[in-house]
Amino acid sequence: MSFNLFQLVPAVYRLQDAQIAQSMQLLTAASKRIERATSAAATLSPINRRSLMPSQPKPAAGHSSLC
Repeated sequence: MSFNLFQLVPAVYRLQDAQIAQSMQLLTAASKRIERATSAAATLSPINRRSLMPSQPKPAAGHSSLC
């Protein structure tokens, strides 16, 4: 039975990468706020969700866009 230590290298690097990733703060403060807002918006009713969407500008009354 032959055992090659080089076969273990990828597994060792995966473990090391996982440990580094757990110790790092991967999300910025802005990303965290966006994540919280999106998860909170998912629990809103469709009417409330629509009110959070940016509104489209309305054309001015009496003005035609066909000039």
